[in-house]
Amino acid sequence: MNVQGPAMRPSPLLAAALLAACNAPPSPEFPTEGVATSGGTHLISSTPADRETIAQQLAGQPPLPLTHGAVSRSHGQQLQGRLDSILAVVQPEIGTLQVDLAGAIARLPRPERLATTDPVLRTWRQAERKAYQDSVELFHDEAERRLGALRDYAKALADEQARALAPARSPLDPGPSGDAALDGALETFAEVLDGSVNLSELSVHRSQDLERRVDLFEAFTTFGEDAEAAMGGRIHLFLGGDETDGVPRALLAFRVDDGRAPADLHVRQVLRHRILRGSAIVKDLGWRAAPVAGGVPGRPGTEVLDNVLVAPRVEPVVDRTAPAYAQLRDLRVQCDVQSAIYQGDTLLGGVDWRVEFEVSARGDLTWQVAGGKPVFDAQCAEVVRVLGG
Repeated sequence: MNVQGPAMRPSPLLAAALLAACNAPPSPEFPTEGVATSGGTHLISSTPADRETIAQQLAGQPPLPLTHGAVSRSHGQQLQGRLDSILAVVQPEIGTLQVDLAGAIARLPRPERLATTDPVLRTWRQAERKAYQDSVELFHDEAERRLGALRDYAKALADEQARALAPARSPLDPGPSGDAALDGALETFAEVLDGSVNLSELSVHRSQDLERRVDLFEAFTTFGEDAEAAMGGRIHLFLGGDETDGVPRALLAFRVDDGRAPADLHVRQVLRHRILRGSAIVKDLGWRAAPVAGGVPGRPGTEVLDNVLVAPRVEPVVDRTAPAYAQLRDLRVQCDVQSAIYQGDTLLGGVDWRVEFEVSARGDLTWQVAGGKPVFDAQCAEVVRVLGG
């Protein structure tokens, strides 16, 4: 019978001795004070520095010295900000000057010209055309001077800002500032500024404004008519103007060929309005004396040009400001005109012609010459009936 005694437990001193005998390294000792726990809390003996995050620790470090590239980029950003500030001030001024110029040109009355080869009639309103062109030249010269001065001042200010940021330059350094990066920004700024000023476009507008006028074309002449010998002269009718603005222009002229004084002649004129919807006549207002602003109805004002009597305003009009104008929407207004040349109470001859107005559903007014070519009328029966003589 075997009897076992109590189990023997190894002594800690024995275990340490055995390990030492085997040259094993001792187990590490971990500190228990001043160390943060895994939960983010700190032991009671930790300091504030132990509780800083990495970002906070980096923020507290002294800044690193700037490199040359960083300095150059910083100067470029500063210059770009200053250039943007200059453009923010200059570009509205440029726009204001351009708008003022366009407004000044638009307020000038457009001169009129007769498109004819007649040596006398082609000189009509020549002085007004010359005065208009002189005004256009004056306005454009002043605008170009101001725009150029504004552009040059902005460029000089930009160059000054670039030189203030650029390093000390050598006499051999090219460009306004001597710094290639800053000079590149200045070139871009100059291109933007030149595009805003746009003097080349201003020159194009100058040419267009100088040619801005109302041309009146010869719609009728008695050239070749047998009645010219009896009249002792020639009738000319000129029509023109913008057909989309609702205001036609018409001029009647009589060239005296037999030596009489043109001032002894005068013009009488009557007209008839007919309102149509499609081809159906809605209302016929009948023949009546042509209205004359500030004058006698049926007697248009005249002026003498060498051996020619000119009645410069014989066109019919539709008053868009009248209360009844709204009733003309989507209708046509046919205006028949009979113009006659008189010497005293003696009828020399005349011309029948027609202008047609069209009012859209929105109230827009346009016009055109209608009824075919104007025709010579030796009798002018409606003028005689309405005005007598």
